[in-house]
Amino acid sequence: MNEQLKSLLALQEIEILIDHLQESLDALTRRFDAIDGEVASARKTLEDEKSALGEMRKAYRAMESDVQAVQARLQKSEAALRSVKTNREYQSLLKEIDDHKNRVWSMEDAMLEHLEAIEKADAAMKGKEEACRRFEIKAQEEKAELALEREDMEKQLERMQQNRREISERIPRDLADKYRLIKGRVGSMAVALVKDAVCRGCYLNIPPQMYNELQQRDDIAYCPHCQRMIYWTKEETLFEAAPLRAKGA
Repeated sequence: MNEQLKSLLALQEIEILIDHLQESLDALTRRFDAIDGEVASARKTLEDEKSALGEMRKAYRAMESDVQAVQARLQKSEAALRSVKTNREYQSLLKEIDDHKNRVWSMEDAMLEHLEAIEKADAAMKGKEEACRRFEIKAQEEKAELALEREDMEKQLERMQQNRREISERIPRDLADKYRLIKGRVGSMAVALVKDAVCRGCYLNIPPQMYNELQQRDDIAYCPHCQRMIYWTKEETLFEAAPLRAKGA
């Protein structure tokens, strides 16, 4: 195998590794952002429930004001009862007083139910606040672990990119341009092994004569079907990666 082909295969291998590592980094970043979203959602839910509890307390205070207003009218009617002059007025005030009392009792019953609901919601809120606090702590711990993992991946990526630059410097410009052109068309595997007359890029048979020449010569050839750079070797190679199914394969 000539040195140019070895360099191309090494470049292809490191670029496949870089792509896979970048995908992992992207997934890690998405999870990192998702954690922030989950925490924000949990906080908003808690704040919405706190707001609802506040509205319940506000409604209770309004009920208290309404009861006080009815009680004031009751006291006014009871005071007027002492100065009535006719039986008709007396009976009318008695009915009015009775209506006010019934109204107060009904409103106080409603207030009691509402107060019980507030107390239950308030007790539940304390548990929800604690759950939200624990969730945020757990989220921060996960983010800290992800940050360390991301830092390690970024260092690996930097080393791989430096390795890719060094390998690229060993490849002639015209050959590198052809490699980039093919890769842009077919995907990650621009250089494919031919085994048993089958191109391992597109999995189609190459012509017998071409296969014989490929075994006898050490030059770079091109698959007549997918136009990938192709090679043949007797040696078991680590470069024969399963192709990522690509455009125009």
